[in-house]
Amino acid sequence: MQTLLMLLSPLSGATETVIVAPRFDRRLAETPPSAIDIRNVCGSVTVLGERRDSIQLKGTVDSDAVVVVTEAGGRMRIRVKKRDNKRKTGSFCAKLTLSLPPTPDLDIEAVSADLSVTGLSSRIDAETVSGKVTLQGGERMGPVAVHTVSGDVEVNDARQDVQIQTVSGAIRLTRVSGRLGAQSVSGDQSVTGEVSRGDLTSVSGRIELLATLTTGGTLKVQSHSGDVGIVLPSSLDTDVELSSFSGQLLFDGKAISKQGFGPGRSLSARRGKGGADVYASTFSGDLVIRFQ
Repeated sequence: MQTLLMLLSPLSGATETVIVAPRFDRRLAETPPSAIDIRNVCGSVTVLGERRDSIQLKGTVDSDAVVVVTEAGGRMRIRVKKRDNKRKTGSFCAKLTLSLPPTPDLDIEAVSADLSVTGLSSRIDAETVSGKVTLQGGERMGPVAVHTVSGDVEVNDARQDVQIQTVSGAIRLTRVSGRLGAQSVSGDQSVTGEVSRGDLTSVSGRIELLATLTTGGTLKVQSHSGDVGIVLPSSLDTDVELSSFSGQLLFDGKAISKQGFGPGRSLSARRGKGGADVYASTFSGDLVIRFQ
């Protein structure tokens, strides 16, 4: 049995629904809002973009938690909160599944909850501390921004601006296109797609990139101690600037030797007619660029 409490504020026009049942399946709106904001501490959040007009929320919630849904000004807010009782301890996690049309912008914030989004064609901003983030794009998903501390990040089929930041989580981006930014400290990065402007940085994590650059595109890859491997199309006309202080440097199958008596290796070269710019550097990590 579902227990619901609906409140209407005459001043703000906001409608608030409080769900206190341990298991629920609730239709929230017949027409989609322009944006949806979700907050959950632990558990999971799954968002499914589908061919539908209404919004459906179902899931389970711990006995010490409630789900509060607020609708106002074309925006929907979904919050998992601690129940107002005298218990000082207890769990207030929730597993939420939200089914909606693919168009609303989405903001999700969690602590240890896993976040999964599939089928949206809109802006997505996701943030979690230790939970995993998985985004599977719709026709035009993006721009995308994801921030984690230790949670892994996986993004597939994003067609616009993609910006990822993590400390120790791994980053896996597949079939992404457009502008791309990925920053990690110790997490590895794996990227495939077509990039107009890319900026990948890591301290000790490995960076692997299999991509093409658009005409006039720019790619910058930097790592301190992590290895870097870049694979570009053999038909790509590009200008490259490569350097490594103490790591090995290989370009197009050839090892680059030290020049003079100073430390480090570097290379400036044009392949074909040039036009797409590639800048890559490491301090102690190896740097390898291949064409295929």
